[in-house]
Amino acid sequence: MNISVKMAEIRDLETLAKLYYDFYYELRDKQGCRAEDIEEIKSSVKSYISDPHNVIFLAFVNGDVAGFVRVSEREGCFWAEEIYVKPSYRRMGVGKSLMNNVEQHVLEKEGDAVYGMVLPQNKGALLFLRKLGYDILNTIELVKRLEPISESEIRIVEILGLKFKMWKWLKEEYDDLEKEYLQVIEEFFEKGETRNKLLQIIIKAIKDYLKKVNK
Repeated sequence: MNISVKMAEIRDLETLAKLYYDFYYELRDKQGCRAEDIEEIKSSVKSYISDPHNVIFLAFVNGDVAGFVRVSEREGCFWAEEIYVKPSYRRMGVGKSLMNNVEQHVLEKEGDAVYGMVLPQNKGALLFLRKLGYDILNTIELVKRLEPISESEIRIVEILGLKFKMWKWLKEEYDDLEKEYLQVIEEFFEKGETRNKLLQIIIKAIKDYLKKVNK
């Protein structure tokens, strides 16, 4: 199997538009909504290719197009904005090859970091980037809804004991243990318990566990 990667050009517009459509179709299907119109996507892709602050890498497996990643530069920071590999080419090293090219591109531009953008519900993408060494938590995007939100649309999560909400996807990727954790956290906060109480429980449980394993 031969994996090759090249920088996309305007002549790759149709190929890229189709890949982008597949990317958004899969993402929106998980979220439970409709993908953007392909003509709208094509317009966006064309602007990316024409913008000197954006670079798109195309991956091929034995000459067949297999995926892409877009890199944007903003104020000296480099962002891996979207990465997509066709389902039939996953777990073959295509995604890793794309990200290797991203990192090499950033080094050539004298950058010292690559920022990966990933939705917290997208477990597959999160684990993929983490496996490649993207393990520094950076910006957290917070949203304030100005209209009421149905409880059925959200999940409760915690960060450092603080309660946050995130959108519930139609097709979630959580395993049974993760689902149980999310359910327990939701029930804890529904009881009116506090951040300090949660952290106290977690700290005590870990300390008790460490005492046992250190005996």
